[in-house]
Amino acid sequence: MINIDTVYQKVLVLANKEQRGYITPQEYNLLADQAQNEIFDSYFHSMKTAYSHPVKTDVSSFDDMTMIEHLIHPFRNEVKITFTEGDSEYNSAAAFRDGYLESINLITVGASEADEIMHNPIEEVKKSEISSIMSHPLTMPTETRMVFHRHLRAQFVNLGTTSNNAGSIKVYPTPTSSTKGMRISYFSRPKTPNWGYVVVKGKALYNSNDTYSQNFELHESEEETLVMRILALAGIVIMKPGIVEIGLSDSARKKQEENS
Repeated sequence: MINIDTVYQKVLVLANKEQRGYITPQEYNLLADQAQNEIFDSYFHSMKTAYSHPVKTDVSSFDDMTMIEHLIHPFRNEVKITFTEGDSEYNSAAAFRDGYLESINLITVGASEADEIMHNPIEEVKKSEISSIMSHPLTMPTETRMVFHRHLRAQFVNLGTTSNNAGSIKVYPTPTSSTKGMRISYFSRPKTPNWGYVVVKGKALYNSNDTYSQNFELHESEEETLVMRILALAGIVIMKPGIVEIGLSDSARKKQEENS
């Protein structure tokens, strides 16, 4: 984890240098969340690039993919869902709404996780493809070769109750037994960072209590990137182009060093 206050103090020092401006705690918390999410999302773009253009080194621990895996590993989660006979729709909002889906595997449910048997991956398809997939005997899914599609992110009203089906999927064919299920592997988003504070004599003082503050959940190596990204965003908010330039130029320098 990266201390939320350490990053704030560094941002303030750089922003206040040559009287370029002050960033309030409220502004900082909003920018901190955006910066953390941008960095987190960039991991998956980098992962896609690493898969498409693998670059191997003599030291395996320095491979691009290995380094990305190291950064995102703390966010990897799993959830097990046991099928209900006759029910084809299942909800797992954490995996499908805000996170990044890694894989879904068909399982035979055991008395314990050790007794669980892992089977084939459940393949994701587009909802628009279901009709053609189901209509041909060679592509029609079976209970050992299942497919699924995600529900669209949409609100709907059912008997006066508003709910959200964005976190659910529909599997094919409809399960006929409760002895099977699926294990979902996904990456959850980092918690929203927050610089908690109390006001003493009109001044905001940092409160490290967990009830008020939440540190960044990114790897410690991302501290400099966070500082510079928040600084660049802050420059836009307080309309100080000089601050934006500092943040962007330092980020460009770091990226160049990493690629050299």
